[in-house]
Amino acid sequence: MSAHFDKTDRRCEHSIKARQKRYRTGVLGGIVATHKVNLDALIQREDFEPAIGESTTHTRAPLFGIEQLKPGQLYFSVLRKPDFQRKTDNWTPEMIVDFVQTALDDEFYPALVIWHSKQTNKVFVIDGAHRLSVIIGWVNDDYGNGEISKSFFGDSITPAQIAFHNKTKELMESKIGRYETVLRAGRNPTATDDPEMVRRGRAIATFQPQLQIVQGDAKVAERSFLKINSNPATIDVTELDVIRARRKPNAIATRALMRAGTPYFATLEKSKEIDSLAREVYDVIFGQIVEIGPQSPDVPTAGQPYSDEAFKMVLDMVNMFNGVTPAMWRQKDGRPVRRGRDQVEELADDLDGSETIKYLQRVKDIGTLVRDDGSRSPGSLGLDQAVYSYGDTGKFHPAAFLASLRLAQDIETGGKQYDFTKVRKDFEEFVVQHKFL
Repeated sequence: MSAHFDKTDRRCEHSIKARQKRYRTGVLGGIVATHKVNLDALIQREDFEPAIGESTTHTRAPLFGIEQLKPGQLYFSVLRKPDFQRKTDNWTPEMIVDFVQTALDDEFYPALVIWHSKQTNKVFVIDGAHRLSVIIGWVNDDYGNGEISKSFFGDSITPAQIAFHNKTKELMESKIGRYETVLRAGRNPTATDDPEMVRRGRAIATFQPQLQIVQGDAKVAERSFLKINSNPATIDVTELDVIRARRKPNAIATRALMRAGTPYFATLEKSKEIDSLAREVYDVIFGQIVEIGPQSPDVPTAGQPYSDEAFKMVLDMVNMFNGVTPAMWRQKDGRPVRRGRDQVEELADDLDGSETIKYLQRVKDIGTLVRDDGSRSPGSLGLDQAVYSYGDTGKFHPAAFLASLRLAQDIETGGKQYDFTKVRKDFEEFVVQHKFL
């Protein structure tokens, strides 16, 4: 970027920031955070594909009790969920408390579907990971910021995740009680004058979840997962497509970004590089996610990463800036989708992570172009998404965000930074005044 452009940009920066501040306080005061409780660390992920064709399951379901869902217990140590299973972060604090109450009161809830590997003796949760994670969260007092989650996420736990952890704890303690408190009431009824807590404490000893076991090898277990989740009301069609194509670089990059660089790709030679770069890209794209209220000084750059629409947006972003079309990676019944007469070369699987790193770097480069986090990275246009991607009601529009990225790319590619600076003030005023567009 030229020095001439830098000077011109600084001269108009004050007026731009002033308009952006007015717009935020005038329009965005009513935004409500959409993310939910993050229980993703509570059941360890693992790839069970190496067992395909080599292992059959046990015929009996491995039974367990609530007290075995603590670190150090043997059953907890063999519990897994498939590495391709979506992130476990879709329940509100109220849903979590209600489910713990349902389980302790022995009310009806869907059975857990598991696959028990005879080769490794590990137990994979094919369906019901959210339900089981809720029970594990209660037992360990961990709703995204407990000891298990801290060990898993490290320093990537966001303020919002901590806030939802605290909110869930508070609600749980007021309606049911902490696990240790309820357990103590069951063991020593005279320690409390709450007969309901005593009854639930005793239920800990008799709790036994309903289990259905998948018979067959790992390939059968994978097909069972896809069949169970083929209903769009259960799992989004796009997520199913990514699961089917999970070895391809665009799918790995999307999953790494959505998980903010937490380690999931240990089987790839370059997994550590992917984790580190994904964390950087996540920070560039989403920034520090905080609770949003009327007094908030800022808004999330790319909306809330826990929102339902974030996954599709990130996938579109990865594909858009890496030249990936649907015909290159989407599959149907295990076969690539072909559109029209032209045969499109299928996107190859990323065997060591090298291609994924390239995909993430391209997204980082584009994200840096529009970055507006106060650092004003060299070459950044500093596009404030309060102007470009939020509507009159404060709703974030993913398509508008992607359009702002494309605009920045076109400006840079065409060497039009200075030309853009000359019209930027009028352009942004027009965008703010005509949000209906």
